Amino acid sequence: MDELTPIFSVVLRSGIPPLERELLQQFCCKISSTQEGELLHFMCTEIDVSHHVYIEMQTYSPKSTDLFCVKIPHHYVFFIDGSKDHPSIGFQREVAKD
Repeated sequence: MDELTPIFSVVLRSGIPPLERELLQQFCCKISSTQEGELLHFMCTEIDVSHHVYIEMQTYSPKSTDLFCVKIPHHYVFFIDGSKDHPSIGFQREVAKD
């Protein structure tokens, strides 16, 4: 598979149930917080927030090149960054100049 390029960054709230956290952390990376421990952070190639209960993400782990479709309840989401026109600043790739 070609290199995946994250367009969106989705971070979950702290305090989600331990079982859900354990399952979801295989699809993401983590952000350390001095107050709340670790926040789950998803690098996404696509997101869909149109469903009334969940957000659907095309995401991948930094340790893998496999793309996964993951659905998260809206109330688990802390914030979403990026868009098709304005990708997340922290994930823009440098383009080689000819």
